[in-house]
Amino acid sequence: MTGHDRSPTPEDEEYIDRHEKHPYEYDFDPNPPTDDPYWYPEEPDPSDTVWRYMDLAKFISILQNDALWFSHHSNFADPYDGRYSEKTIEKIKEDYSELGLDPPSSIDEDSDLSYYNYVSCWNIKDEQSVGLWNMYFEGEIGVVIKTSIKDLEDALFEPNDDFDEYTYMSGKVDYCPVDDEPRGYYGPIFSKRPIFDFENEFRIVFSTLSSQDGNETDDESSLSTKGIPVSVDVDTLIDEVYISPEAGGYVKQVLEDMKNSEEIQYDFTITQSALFSHPKTGSEE
Repeated sequence: MTGHDRSPTPEDEEYIDRHEKHPYEYDFDPNPPTDDPYWYPEEPDPSDTVWRYMDLAKFISILQNDALWFSHHSNFADPYDGRYSEKTIEKIKEDYSELGLDPPSSIDEDSDLSYYNYVSCWNIKDEQSVGLWNMYFEGEIGVVIKTSIKDLEDALFEPNDDFDEYTYMSGKVDYCPVDDEPRGYYGPIFSKRPIFDFENEFRIVFSTLSSQDGNETDDESSLSTKGIPVSVDVDTLIDEVYISPEAGGYVKQVLEDMKNSEEIQYDFTITQSALFSHPKTGSEE
């Protein structure tokens, strides 16, 4: 494994508590609840099963690099993902006005928070999803990782040294109508429109407060707008791997040979998904 430290804990100097006010927090209820006035995503049970659907190339990259890819948030296909609606921005400005405060000049820019956030998305479900198999790939190129929320979070190490300062947040996505999204720094990135609720999504987000210009660059001193690899303990991360129900037998053999090679040697099991098996010849996982 690499020499990166694990994600921070309350004992670490750089740890940022999920219930401390974030510097970009927007929640101006003049009579907030006494326990916690700020919005945070719902935390699921750590034992819940989560799945990550990906193509073979991305899975092989995890094995070869001991790293999980966190996509830069601007790359998501949904144009509403990670952005306040215009109506919500106006509500935030009204809240400032009612409290006699001038809204920050960045409020309109903050309707698009993509240049801060790097995200890994997982599906919370007891079993596989035929909809997500069909959504993410065609034919035999698909792989899905099965793990638990606890193992997923325990497997993560800190981001690379380009992150001078960052926050870490995880939780369930809130599916809500446009103009009724949760308010607060984490609201836009942990909310989506109800048409996506079949994804039942769990997200892990690293948010950097480092100065960035949002431009793509190969300069190692600047943060990528494509995404970042975050080091992981692969044996902790992966419980089981399922290959596409349509994959030929050679796909499993290639992955078995790779995971058992002298350079890698991991313990997880690889199984061909029986999602589309005939009831007389195969069984559902």
